[in-house]
Amino acid sequence: MGKIDKCDERLKELNCIYAITKLDDYSLDVENLLAKAVETIPQGFRFEQKCKCKIDYDGEICCTEGFALNGQFLKCDKSLINGSKLTISVCYGASISEEEFSGFLDEERELIESITSQLALKIERIVARKNIEHQKQFFFKSYSLADIGTWMYDVEKEELFWSEVVKKIHEVPDDFVPTLSSAIEFYQEGKDRAAIQELVKEAIETKEPYFVELQIVTAKGNNLWIRTVGDVEVENGRVVRLFGTIQDVENQKKAELKLRKRERELNERNRFIETAIHSLPIGIAINKISTGERQLMNKQFAEIYGWPEEELTDVETFFKKLHPNEEYRAKIREMVLGDINSGDPDRMKWDEINIVTKTGEKRVVNAMNIPLFDQDLMISTVTDVTERIQARQKLELNEQRFKALVQEASDLVAVIDLMGRFKYVSPTSEVVLGIKSEDAADKSFFSFIHPDDRELIAGEIKKLPTLKRYELPPIRFQDASGRWRWLSAVVTNMLNEPAISGFVVNAHDISGRIKDQIRIKNSLEEKEILLSEIHHRVKNNLAIVSGILQLQALDEENEEVIDKLSDSISRVQAIATIHELLYQTRDFSKLAFSGVLANLISGIEKTMKGTKEIQVTYPKVDYQLSMFQAIPAALILNEVITNAYKHAFKDKYGGNIKVQTEMEGEKVRIVIEDDGVGMPKSVQPAEASSMGMRIIDILANQLEADCSYNSPQSGGTKFTIEFNRKMKKQEFD
Repeated sequence: MGKIDKCDERLKELNCIYAITKLDDYSLDVENLLAKAVETIPQGFRFEQKCKCKIDYDGEICCTEGFALNGQFLKCDKSLINGSKLTISVCYGASISEEEFSGFLDEERELIESITSQLALKIERIVARKNIEHQKQFFFKSYSLADIGTWMYDVEKEELFWSEVVKKIHEVPDDFVPTLSSAIEFYQEGKDRAAIQELVKEAIETKEPYFVELQIVTAKGNNLWIRTVGDVEVENGRVVRLFGTIQDVENQKKAELKLRKRERELNERNRFIETAIHSLPIGIAINKISTGERQLMNKQFAEIYGWPEEELTDVETFFKKLHPNEEYRAKIREMVLGDINSGDPDRMKWDEINIVTKTGEKRVVNAMNIPLFDQDLMISTVTDVTERIQARQKLELNEQRFKALVQEASDLVAVIDLMGRFKYVSPTSEVVLGIKSEDAADKSFFSFIHPDDRELIAGEIKKLPTLKRYELPPIRFQDASGRWRWLSAVVTNMLNEPAISGFVVNAHDISGRIKDQIRIKNSLEEKEILLSEIHHRVKNNLAIVSGILQLQALDEENEEVIDKLSDSISRVQAIATIHELLYQTRDFSKLAFSGVLANLISGIEKTMKGTKEIQVTYPKVDYQLSMFQAIPAALILNEVITNAYKHAFKDKYGGNIKVQTEMEGEKVRIVIEDDGVGMPKSVQPAEASSMGMRIIDILANQLEADCSYNSPQSGGTKFTIEFNRKMKKQEFD
């Protein structure tokens, strides 16, 4: 058969397939479709006039006149989605001679298979459409008895009604009250929501019904295909009401989409195969075995080897280009050609071959040859494994680093399981504890811990499975000689790491540090005892001074001198109170000032007690002051309260002194207020030159405090002092 004849035959086949494809399965039923197809199929075969055809669709026969099977026939079967079977048979009548017809061509066999697939798809679509139409008719006749929801929208009142079925489809509660906007919001955002909005709008404007299948997202977040039908009720030329039905068609849509998918897969199969072949990551080349001449090379082959296809013309050139080092080239060439000449395909695999690209880049490849000796051809494949080799080398380097860190470092590294047994112990255990790693393996972690520390560590280890990393408190560990060594350890939870599956313990010896801490602690305790004794002795010495001043006051007859001595006694006792509290609390940096205030007021009451009934009230506000703040603050309060006792209640039987303390962050505000006679108008506290006022000014400056005196309109005198617990100046100035 000449080329022109072949082209004519192929053209007939294509025209036949095209004619079958063009059969309108939307307007034809199955019977008419088969009738047209059975007349069209012979047009694609060589002897069209003598070709007979029969189509058997699940027992329904349609054939051309005079069809009868003989020795030369083609037959193709196809199972449809609904379980029915489609069979197409083609044969020639008895009038054709053996000289004319020697057998069906391969192209004719492919033609009958393609036609069968096309007709099967069309039949499936007709059957599916017929089923859908039947369902639609049945729906409109019996929706009240079926699981089909109804709805109604009053345009004027803007009220929407949903039946129970509609609410069930939308997965909303029975008491859900829909609105038009909330109903539209259920439709899937995008084209579906826009479509239903436009349909409702057009129905109201044009008075035309609608029928559509769209997707909604239910109240529970499920995607669902529904079929919604809408119609209008018109009064006086205006649409007053919309009503219709909603049905769940999810399963039907899935079947329809499945049909479309199958058709799409058939159309794309060949294109996919071609794309996949060209996208393979391996290189392929074909050469003549006898001459080494290249027959074919794909682009991946040239890209992997890094040389243009036109430069790799034969085997010798190939070796020379890829292996510029003569010694290495000779070695590789001898090995490869030796394996090829052996004729053993199992030897024609070469891993990790070093090559050099045209740009000078070094790569590593795996190559394999597949010999076809009967065709004098060698198929060569190549894969670039450079990144894999580099990753392996990097991993080996990391392993070496890890080994150096774990085995050569000064810290002890170990892995324990959930039961507390050692799964791994680094060789540094011999340096830290004198214990060989193999002697500790599989032994309990607790067997090396001091008995007094085991209960503590057992409680801490229970926390490990819930934490990523945890620092254990210092523990005593027994070394090879039986001595106890203090270790500090950090435990990392690596239970989820398959290579570890345990807890990684990183520990180092802190015995020297612990000993230093104990020595420092003992030294501090000694100094604390010494400071306590100093405060005690200072308090005693101040008591002696106070006693001497009291004796001096008893011997004096001058009231002014006695008064000044009493003031001095009060000041000495105020300082002694501070040292007494420092001695009692053993905290030499800070004092609870509420205790200082209580002792101070108690001492003043005893010293100033007379015939007048004076009541002092003060709050129990807990706050601390440093020793450098407590002494001047106490002396200032002593001066103010003593002055109130002496001068505030002249010509009165008694009165009240009220001390208030306010805290705002680090700021302290103390107010001392009495209900006495008040300050004379002629007296200005800022200009006063008495000893008490001078003392208050000096101490306030030392305390970095602001002080003020005033006489409220209600009577009495009010003293206010404000200072910050964090002083600006250095406390050791």
